[in-house]
Amino acid sequence: MDRYYCKACNKEIYRKKEKPEYCGNCREKRYGKKWYLNNKKGVLMRAKQYYVENKEHILPRIRIYQEENKEKIKKKQRERPRTEKTRRLNIINRKIHNKRHPVRCKARNWASRQRKIGNIIRKPCVICGNIKTDAHHENYNFPFWILWICTYHHIWYHSMRKELNRVDKA
Repeated sequence: MDRYYCKACNKEIYRKKEKPEYCGNCREKRYGKKWYLNNKKGVLMRAKQYYVENKEHILPRIRIYQEENKEKIKKKQRERPRTEKTRRLNIINRKIHNKRHPVRCKARNWASRQRKIGNIIRKPCVICGNIKTDAHHENYNFPFWILWICTYHHIWYHSMRKELNRVDKA
């Protein structure tokens, strides 16, 4: 086996087949970013495809990471730069949402106003008793019918409804 040396750092490289010019570290520094920028579309497509194919293995790990690093994630979100462009996009998206779902927005606004005035009092979660709760409207045409549930059970409730809808359609 021949001995080869990296052109950048003179570190000895062991390769059997071809003559390498750079060691792994220097090659990554030299070509990694350039290669990624040239192949960004394909890399992102493969990453998305991998996520779709392995969702059941990836999601639990993500949830565990999020639970263990709540403060770190919150800090990053607070420090994330908010540009004027993102602010404008948020306003535009909010206006589009309000036009598409006027009844939903009226119900949410009504509940929010009534809560601020003091006509509606936030109650603990009906499932677990957690004090931090969301107002859930089962039917937006009746904004005063509010189910108080914590964020965790609110997400769970909607995921169960989606699952039941899929089962009904099948």
